Amino acid sequence: MQHQNESIFPFRMFPGLIEMIDRRTPTNARVVLFGGGRGHLSRLLNGNGRTFTNLDICDVREPFIHTIQHDMEQPIERARLVQNGEAIAIITPFSLEYTDPRLTTSTIANILMQGERFVCACYNSRSDGIGEARKLKELLPLLLRIQKLIGSTSSALPMKELERVNTKILKLFKFKFPNFFIAPNNYLSEMKESLQKDGINRPSQKAKIVLVNVALAERRQITREELSRVVNGIANGCQREVDLLDASLGRKVESPRDLAGFVDRRLRLVGGEFFSPENRPLAIVASFERV
Repeated sequence: MQHQNESIFPFRMFPGLIEMIDRRTPTNARVVLFGGGRGHLSRLLNGNGRTFTNLDICDVREPFIHTIQHDMEQPIERARLVQNGEAIAIITPFSLEYTDPRLTTSTIANILMQGERFVCACYNSRSDGIGEARKLKELLPLLLRIQKLIGSTSSALPMKELERVNTKILKLFKFKFPNFFIAPNNYLSEMKESLQKDGINRPSQKAKIVLVNVALAERRQITREELSRVVNGIANGCQREVDLLDASLGRKVESPRDLAGFVDRRLRLVGGEFFSPENRPLAIVASFERV
């Protein structure tokens, strides 16, 4: 399964979630983050005799902790992760769903010794995050259609067809602002600047930046080549995300027991919690022991 770490979870926004993970993670152990990005979570957990190592498929730039570039679906020797017979605990911080969980948890089970702990923090299937991922999957074919239209050989942009796609995207996200094709230039420019400043991460933001650039290209505020670069970048990024999440979207994970159904049988579920800020389901934190 092709995958990479595209996701950066905003842990600082949810101290209660950090507390759950911290409480379930053993102290006085080498804590290995599987798919930890730059290892940011290590800075938020309490020390309590813990040391940290990060494992990530990406070539992580400027990591906060010692990082090994490795695909967590593939076997890795325990000796590469610990020194001098240290105990190990492994955490997957919203990374398991971007992999084949059976392969990844098999890797984890092969590393851990009897009684050692695996802690999984993952999205609840009913969370807004998974809902957005489903929206991304609906957006992708519309972006690919725009990509094809602007890549046509005609000298002028096929605006009538682009407007039809624009209307479908407006309906998909229920945007509450004017059609981009009739919005003033200053409105479009300000929105483009705001999106680029805030970051283009959510599906709605990806849709907006494409529609804004299509409208600007139609008015010759940007070139067709510039438009093509933007659309190709967003469409290709969406395709990667959909490929990564496709299997995850088909899995129901609404409880720790649901999660246990996708985990290697050598890992026994010992407890789990729901994290639902403002009564909105967001995450599940479950702990497993190697048997």
